[in-house]
Formats: sequence, structure tokens, C-alpha cells
Amino acid sequence: MINPDLPREERIIDLEDKTCKTCSSEMTAIGEAISEKVDFILAKIIVIRTKRIKYTCTCCQTLVATPMPAEIIDKGIPTDNLLAEIVAKKFIYHLPLYRQRQLFKTMGVDFSLSTLSDWVAAVGNALSPLAESPIN
Repeated sequence: MINPDLPREERIIDLEDKTCKTCSSEMTAIGEAISEKVDFILAKIIVIRTKRIKYTCTCCQTLVATPMPAEIIDKGIPTDNLLAEIVAKKFIYHLPLYRQRQLFKTMGVDFSLSTLSDWVAAVGNALSPLAESPIN
């Protein structure tokens, strides 16, 4: 059974030449034949380059740059999405970090086990206020 709420990508296959081969008149569309297939899109690794424009005052030489958005790991290289993926694979799907490391290697990045472990700990520290808050 296919979940009807899954996102759909529509591909339309149409005739390039809509002229009848028998009588050379223009053909008219009368309907569609629709089929659905289930596809699996593998995760992909991308690098996000953030440029922050710096400004200076020519009069007083003051330098100003837009601040970086808040991150779980300040000045770290993982995005929040990458950290969520690592933690979900570890705790929901029980995929150990050494196996995740192997998967990342096949995708072109090599994170050490200690780095992955530090990232999981950082996510735990960031989420600790949620664990400590009283349930209403």
C-alpha cells in the first residue's frame, strides 16, 4: 500500500509530433494513461558556503559584519540537519556511529568516530533543557 500523502514528482511524456501519420491532420488529446512507481532517493551530502558581508565606516573605521545564525555547535562544520540525521540513525534506527562513519565515507566525507561521538554529545547537551523541563 502506498501512502497517498507521500510527495509526488510528475513526469509528463508527450508526443513531439502531434500530426497523424495516416492523414496528416492535427491530433487531439483525449485522456491520459497514468502509472505510479515508488522511488528511493539516497541521501546526499552538500557543503553550504555562507558568506557574511562585512562593512566598514570610512569615517571612523568601525567594522561591522552580520552575525552567524545560532547553531548547535558554534563554529562547527555540521548543520542542524546533519546532526539530526546522525542522532536519528543512532537512537531510532540503532545504527552505530562506526557504521555511519562508513556510510559517510562512501558519500565523500570522512568524520572520525570521536568527532561523531562529540557531535552526538553536543546534541544531547543542547536538548538537556527539554529533558529537565516539567511536563504540563
